[in-house]
Amino acid sequence: MKRPAKGAKGAKGGKGRKPQDAAEESAPREFRAGTQAGYQPPTRKSHRKGMPKRIVAADAAWAATKAAREAALPLQPVAPVPAPAPAVQPAPKPVVRPAAKPTGKPAVRHAAKPVDKPVGKSVGKSRPQAPAKAAPAKPFTPRPRPAPVELTIPEGPDSGLIVRLSRVLNVPASAIFRAINDPERRGWAPESLFRIMSVLAPRFIRLAFPDGTNVAISVARQGNARALVALEITKLPIGTDERDVKERWDEALSALQEQLDTSWD
Repeated sequence: MKRPAKGAKGAKGGKGRKPQDAAEESAPREFRAGTQAGYQPPTRKSHRKGMPKRIVAADAAWAATKAAREAALPLQPVAPVPAPAPAVQPAPKPVVRPAAKPTGKPAVRHAAKPVDKPVGKSVGKSRPQAPAKAAPAKPFTPRPRPAPVELTIPEGPDSGLIVRLSRVLNVPASAIFRAINDPERRGWAPESLFRIMSVLAPRFIRLAFPDGTNVAISVARQGNARALVALEITKLPIGTDERDVKERWDEALSALQEQLDTSWD
């Protein structure tokens, strides 16, 4: 008898397979895997195939005895289970407070009483205070203002001369501007009869004199108590001497410095 070739019926290097193994391989994957869908656990009957006969017989005898006992026992009605009664909470204990000790004085309730006495610093008997006398109102007296001066400025050709000069005054810029703009403090100018044409407080002011001369005054602050005053004199009459104009306005700035040294108001 010839020996079958190696691996003729089974896998390489192994024994031949049974027919049921081949059927399992041809079945779908979910039936082969125990954890996949379609898995059927083994029954008691299939499990007995590999058990000894004595164990099978003992198991059958025990099942018959159990069935006989259950048949012999009478059927007892099942009593309904009563619902649990609600829990009864104990009543709270009354709080007993100790009685107050007798003091021998009747209890008096304090009520708010109207205060008729005037409140003052004195502790003893207070005297009625006299009503404060109102101070008589002082009549308002307006400050007298000087009458407006009618200044006629001639209109005609001028010399075209422009004179410029400047000086640093040891006075605040605001005090200089107030002194120039005050109509009652014009003693510093060469001619006290002039008209204020334009104002830009506290930096610029333009003056017009009766002979047609215009003076533009610029005030520049240089610290807390110093200011630079620059003058530009235009529209001078024909035949005016430039040196004479500079001397007169130089003296005017000196007079302005002396006036402001006495008072900055």
